Amino acid sequence: MLYLLVPLISDFAGTIILLLLTTLSYRAYKLTGYKVFLAFFLGFSLLASSSFVNFLTLLLVMGRIVSKPFSVIAVASSNMLSLIVEIVAYSWIAMAYFEVHKRSKEAVLTVFPLFMMLGNLVELLLLSFITIQSIGVYFDSRKKSALIVTVSFSLLLFSQILRLMQLSLGRRHPYTPPLFILSKVLYFAALLCLLALVLEVVRTDEKEKI
Repeated sequence: MLYLLVPLISDFAGTIILLLLTTLSYRAYKLTGYKVFLAFFLGFSLLASSSFVNFLTLLLVMGRIVSKPFSVIAVASSNMLSLIVEIVAYSWIAMAYFEVHKRSKEAVLTVFPLFMMLGNLVELLLLSFITIQSIGVYFDSRKKSALIVTVSFSLLLFSQILRLMQLSLGRRHPYTPPLFILSKVLYFAALLCLLALVLEVVRTDEKEKI
């Protein structure tokens, strides 16, 4: 069960960071009225819920609270649910960027490996779309905030590529280092970049209102 320790810790840390992102994204939306921050709020809310469910599932499995046959089903179900939630969350953000592009001149586990691979490919396409849109926004606006968003989603994109590489290796455990760890490092780096962005937006708008 020790191989579950890394994903357990990463899911716990991810839940905390995503909850902070959710809260600050909502505050940023309330302060600025930008719909992109609303999409961030909704998307990160889903991702935080998914990350918490994964953490809880792994905690139950590691604590041997559930039987071994049921633990396999629980982990597989949790991973598939997480995959679906991630697709929905990234779709939400992708649609928000599509609206920005449309309206603004500034924008330009292994139990079911086939399902997991296809789902991750969909995520890869969505993240590619978001990254391309954010690059267009940055080159048009040259704003620091647009650059941070571009870097963040680029990191998420590279993290997703590493996840696909991990799945394609067909190893016994989907959490095998070093690809999994590197993928998580990029994932957390992206979340921290976005966290810094929304925190700066909140602080800036609060200072302007004083």
